[in-house]
Amino acid sequence: MDRKKRLAVSSAAASQAAAIEAMEKKKKDDAKAAKRKAAQALAAKSAKSAKSVPAKKRPRSPIDLTVDSSPPLKSRPPLPPPRKRPTIRNPSTLNPPTLGRVISDSERKEIQQQIKEGEKIFTRIYGNERIDMPWFTRSILSSALLPSSPPPSTPTPSRFTSARHYLAYYLPLFMREVIAEVGSEASEKFQRELDSRVVCVEESAVTVGRGGYGQQKKQQQAEDPSLITLKLTVPKIPQPPSNPPKTEFRQGDLLLLYGSEDHQYVRDCVLKGERLGVDKAIIVNVEVKRFTLENLIVKTSKASYQSIITTSSSLPLNNPTSLKIKTFRYAKIGNLVTPIREFNALLSLPKLPLLKAFLNPPWRKTLNTPKAPSSPNFLPTSEKSIGALALLNCAPKSAAYGNGFITHFEKNYNESQLLAISAASKGYGEDGGVTLIKGPPGTGKTTTLVGVLNSVHLRQMNVFQAGIAEIAKTLANSSMKNSEVNEKWQKAAGNKPRILVCAPSNGAVDNIIKKVMTNGFVDGKGKRYFPSMYRVGSGQSTEIKDQVSLEKAVNDIYKDAADATVMEPRIAALKLKMKATSDLINGLIARLQAIKRACPKTLKKGWEIRCMDDFDTTGRVYWINHIDKTTQLFPPKDDPVDLDSLHPGIKAEAMPEFKAHLGTLVSCSQRYDRAKTELENCEYAKGKQGHHTRLHIEANLLEQCQIVFVTLSSAGHPSLQNTRKFEVVIVDEAAQCVEPSTLIALELGSHHTVLVGDPKQLPATLFDSSGARDGRRYDRSLFERLEAGNVDVYMLNTQYRMHSEISKFPRARFYENKLLNSSRNDERTFGKSLLKAMSSSVKTLATPYVIFDLKSQEEKSGMSLINRLEADFVIDIVRALQESFGYENLRNKVGVITPYAKQVKHISRQIEAAVNEGCVPVETNTVDGFQGREKEVIIFSAVRAGKGNGIGFLSDERRMNVALTRPKSMFVLVCDVDRVRKGDSNWKALVDEAGRAGKVVRVIGSGRQEGNGKRRSFNLEDLEFSELPQVQEVEMGRAERTKEGEVSGGEGEAFPPLPEAFPPLPESYLTPVERGGEFEEGEEEEM
Repeated sequence: MDRKKRLAVSSAAASQAAAIEAMEKKKKDDAKAAKRKAAQALAAKSAKSAKSVPAKKRPRSPIDLTVDSSPPLKSRPPLPPPRKRPTIRNPSTLNPPTLGRVISDSERKEIQQQIKEGEKIFTRIYGNERIDMPWFTRSILSSALLPSSPPPSTPTPSRFTSARHYLAYYLPLFMREVIAEVGSEASEKFQRELDSRVVCVEESAVTVGRGGYGQQKKQQQAEDPSLITLKLTVPKIPQPPSNPPKTEFRQGDLLLLYGSEDHQYVRDCVLKGERLGVDKAIIVNVEVKRFTLENLIVKTSKASYQSIITTSSSLPLNNPTSLKIKTFRYAKIGNLVTPIREFNALLSLPKLPLLKAFLNPPWRKTLNTPKAPSSPNFLPTSEKSIGALALLNCAPKSAAYGNGFITHFEKNYNESQLLAISAASKGYGEDGGVTLIKGPPGTGKTTTLVGVLNSVHLRQMNVFQAGIAEIAKTLANSSMKNSEVNEKWQKAAGNKPRILVCAPSNGAVDNIIKKVMTNGFVDGKGKRYFPSMYRVGSGQSTEIKDQVSLEKAVNDIYKDAADATVMEPRIAALKLKMKATSDLINGLIARLQAIKRACPKTLKKGWEIRCMDDFDTTGRVYWINHIDKTTQLFPPKDDPVDLDSLHPGIKAEAMPEFKAHLGTLVSCSQRYDRAKTELENCEYAKGKQGHHTRLHIEANLLEQCQIVFVTLSSAGHPSLQNTRKFEVVIVDEAAQCVEPSTLIALELGSHHTVLVGDPKQLPATLFDSSGARDGRRYDRSLFERLEAGNVDVYMLNTQYRMHSEISKFPRARFYENKLLNSSRNDERTFGKSLLKAMSSSVKTLATPYVIFDLKSQEEKSGMSLINRLEADFVIDIVRALQESFGYENLRNKVGVITPYAKQVKHISRQIEAAVNEGCVPVETNTVDGFQGREKEVIIFSAVRAGKGNGIGFLSDERRMNVALTRPKSMFVLVCDVDRVRKGDSNWKALVDEAGRAGKVVRVIGSGRQEGNGKRRSFNLEDLEFSELPQVQEVEMGRAERTKEGEVSGGEGEAFPPLPEAFPPLPESYLTPVERGGEFEEGEEEEM
């Protein structure tokens, strides 16, 4: 009975369990069905919202819009993959919407609309064309020196949703700028009436590939069929009697070929900016560098070439039996090396490691620039605790800066500089991205940049050495073969610091190098050290070239390779050095292992383990008891350590000798790596010669060094393309270059970018200005775009250059009084001595800031301007300064700047003549050419004077800012006050403020004419300031008729006194001016 009951109970339990299992299964099936229905509904909703998007171009997910799903653009072979790094951190949800996080439906629709707009713009301009290098070459060669594609019709945004969205705006602007630059250079060539040479042209069966000349046409299958290869030769006919110039043809040079009978037509079209007829002239591209014209290989558009040879009447002169050879004249009109590198950078944009930070970076989180106090003009002296603390806390333990480093930086940098340095270092260490540092004039921008370099380099070096130390500790705990040990060291050595420093100009790059070479870096103990570095590219100064030039280093290797008596001993010595270093590394590892074995557990305080002097033969260690002052050859007794005490014990890694051997081991590993690279280069140079051999050696040297300096254009050098990516890329003068130029450098980086510049100063110089007024600004730099996109900017807020009276106007007008004066600016010895000397002679120059109102007349000179009377007056100012202050005191202290190139040439000739008469030499340059420079005394010649309303590009506030912020102790402005006041509101404000302060002096008349009739002189000693805050008037002489014509001015002219301010201008002067100047239509002014 019991058994039956048990069976019944068991059967009921089984039934119940089965029912429960069935219910659970049904629940799971229902849940799966619900999920499936939800997914189908979501897919249907996404398909409906993306109905207008072609199926092949839809994003993979309705949320992940950061992926550029358009067909990839063809580009150069991919670079080696960068080291893996954490992805850029997503911004906070409190910030405005950015890509890379879950967004609302309305935000998603807006982003999709932006993507569609970018696609529409791109398709409207280029259709279904494949955008690649043949397309670029074909577009330039068939351009006829005039851009064909219109610029985008909408303003360029500050943020982009994809690489294709970015290219839709920037590629048309880039193409227009390249063609406009070539046209401008061609116009300059023909303006000088060059003696064009005759050249024979024939189709060539030779093309140029990796192997250079000699590859036949059967290998041309992959080339663009719309292009044709030509060979240029020198005709065997009498050439013009003049000596032909020794012309070097570089790869990428553009030549203009045209018939002799069409010379005047081509010249007129080029100078007037008109499109050249395809049957009159063609543009050809030089394929390979060559030092002579003979057998020069070029490429051009096949259609254009067929058109010109069909219609040209030029007949063969050296071989009448061959109808395939034609004669043309040629003129070199430009070079495509930099544009090609920029175009490659644009094509590689989808592969940019920092693409997300470049297109749509995180939004600003805080306003981190300290605001200036409202009342004082000077920055009060205070402890830089905030900046020092930020720098101290920006590095983790493995990369921590020592106390010596922090003390040095706190002593030599102000708080805003420390904040900028710590931001750049912290940004690199955390999640990468972009750091913007704004450096107004005189704020120590270059000094701060060197501080960033020091900070980032030391941080990388600390991490690198910590990694090697960890490997050494691992080796100390195990026994490995020598080959395995060397392999580990080589792998660790590959993680050494790698930093790329760029700038638009050679001068800016060399300026940074000189600071690093002079001052070096500071390590964690405050000791000075010098990093290994190379300068890549041409154009560097002699001092730089002799010490850190990559070209010189490779030339030295080749020079030694050519002499067996030098190279053979050098190779043998390097092998011995490597063998000795390898043995030393193995010996150090053995010592570390011995100390580790001798200390299997923690020792009590006071004990130390050292290796015997004969360790290399015996392998023995000994123990020292510092408390008892005893030494023993056996380990101490097994005495348990007091874990509760303040000093629980000492591990093997904490032993002084262990630390010393570890440090030596790190140095030896680097020494071995350098010797290995040098040996490889020597053997390679000894065995092979050629272009690719040189590139291989250059790449080896660049892999070995820690910091590479290069201009933005030279960042596209082939040797840099063959190396590992750089951890950090730093761009100086980042606001002075267009985005495609910056992209050349950014594609070499892998983790972090630091942009240093000032958008309030001059931007890049452009040749195509179409659409600039409508917001389609190609001259806008990446720095300016990111700043406009609300990215964090760290502004240096203390200027150490200008006297407070000089800096007053630019600080208020251009920097909203956020820029402060250093309290020591007005206490400089030179400035005080100069003003004191002038106070007893020329009182109008006994002030840091003065405006001379000189009535004169500008003259047109080609496409530029000159003002002869202003030039004469400038020379007299220099003479007055010299007579009062002395020749030696002014030597290298005075600079003359002007907006116009022809005025620079005219003043330079006047100064050269004056120097022959004992005048002090003075540096003369354009405003643009003086950016980044400074002098104790700056004299500015405005040139614009006389009748007319506009003042041309003198009205550019960025150019005005640069001009006003170059001097340290004295600024002298020579101008026609009436002309500049009515031409621009900024200049009106400047003159008005100076008038209220009694800083404007009216010069009446045109001075006294010299006996030779070429120059007028002025007696500056008669000028005096009035006590009233008004514009002074002083008569300098009667107006006289000269060879140049009638000069306005004379005794009857008067400048009415102004007790408080200038009188209001007539209404006619206040009418907005449509054009800046009196140039004829189609002409432009030239700097």
